[in-house]
Amino acid sequence: MSEIREAGQSAHRTRINTGTRMPDQSIDLAFVFGLLHIAGGIEDVISEIYRVLKPDGAFSFEKTRGPEKRLIEVAEAGGFIYSERRGRIFLFIKGVTGGNNHG
Repeated sequence: MSEIREAGQSAHRTRINTGTRMPDQSIDLAFVFGLLHIAGGIEDVISEIYRVLKPDGAFSFEKTRGPEKRLIEVAEAGGFIYSERRGRIFLFIKGVTGGNNHG
């Protein structure tokens, strides 16, 4: 996060499962990592990330449990486009014509 601050950007950590309370379309990039259990389910997390990301924003998710196919399906159903995988990290882009099907 120090590199982000040095570039003149802000970094914000929050708890997704309780709602971020961030404005709609207010961030460019979201990282989700270190989750062993997701309260409310992955769909709620995807929905909140979709809401706060700007159009064409990126979402990185560290996969720790469950089938990767399910993560990709849920993210795509939530309006994201699967971009790539690097190890356990999956990258998605917010679709500009996609929709949020979870809320």
